Amino acid sequence: MSQLKSLLNQRHLFDKRLLEGRYLRYQWGRFLKNSSIEKKKTASAVYRTMNIFDRKAKSLQKERSAQREDYHLFEYVKEEIGWRTADRIFDIKRTFHNAVELGASRGYVSRHLAPDSVTKITLCDASQTHLDKAAVGDGVEFEKILIDEENFDFPDDSVDLLVSSLALHWVNDLPGCFDKIMKCLKPDGVFMASLFGGDTLMELRQSVQLAESERLGGMFPHVSPFTRIRDIGGLLNAAGFTMQTVDTDNMVIWYPTAWHLMEDLRGLGESNAALNRPLRLSKDVQFAAAAIYDEMYGKFLYSAIIDTPRVLIPNAHVKNTVSTLTLMGDGDAPRHCSVLYQPSVAPLSALAQSPYHRLRGSDHKSSRLAQCGLGINNLSH
Repeated sequence: MSQLKSLLNQRHLFDKRLLEGRYLRYQWGRFLKNSSIEKKKTASAVYRTMNIFDRKAKSLQKERSAQREDYHLFEYVKEEIGWRTADRIFDIKRTFHNAVELGASRGYVSRHLAPDSVTKITLCDASQTHLDKAAVGDGVEFEKILIDEENFDFPDDSVDLLVSSLALHWVNDLPGCFDKIMKCLKPDGVFMASLFGGDTLMELRQSVQLAESERLGGMFPHVSPFTRIRDIGGLLNAAGFTMQTVDTDNMVIWYPTAWHLMEDLRGLGESNAALNRPLRLSKDVQFAAAAIYDEMYGKFLYSAIIDTPRVLIPNAHVKNTVSTLTLMGDGDAPRHCSVLYQPSVAPLSALAQSPYHRLRGSDHKSSRLAQCGLGINNLSH
């Protein structure tokens, strides 16, 4: 009987302590909810940093390509995406007094801006040669700063607009980058960026993989990985941006051969910079990859005569897909609250679905492929 009473007392004491613990946790939760001290919402707390790219090698590649005298022959994609990004800025009916172009290169966005949209812009890039040759729209005040896209630091709540065009896809610490951008934006600031993603260089990647599998019995990462649209949406959400918009746009560019594509990538400074990249690609694999590329993604004209070899269409041989992710976030949300991600995927425009064909050495130079006809080829698929 005494043992039973002892057990009942112990059970009563246990239940009492359990209720007290629950009550304390409840009171502590109410205190945190009503207090002004809350845990800051950051993307770095949700996503871990991945060390994928060799930033030193990428800086050398960009500087080497910037010093080429024929660099203007390879920048057609950056010009087009830069103009499209600037056109989105014009859709925002307000004037930004302190804007920043991160990874500006030669000012592919800044050159299209007008004073009634942006009064002052700061161009930031890791290549001094690119900055020296960067162009800015007439009447817009500008400042040029030599800085890495991963190690920038602006004062808190000081930037009205932060824009980046085809630069963030080489950043290792994207969560930390988004946190820095959110921190430097004013409460009503806007973040807008375009970067390669999705199916970019899909044809080249598959051709090299098939060639290496055939010749070497395995494959190596010769094409850098690209960010997916769902990852970008998650980063915007975790960093605390509101009014989030993420859409994808695909362009098809036609080249005479796969060699011209690889030459343009090298001339643009967009060669592979992954840490696990192989030191070299053997000539045997290169020729095999070029042949597979021609066979799988070439544009052929079939002869009406049976058993006659297929004839290649001149100046429109192989295609390359360029997929760009365009994202925009507003910084006017409370910095310490959760934000629901509501993506808005815009449909591909008719221009994005039409094929392009590059005309190298043409005097018809402009970034507006659709309006000025830079290499637009009306050949049907």
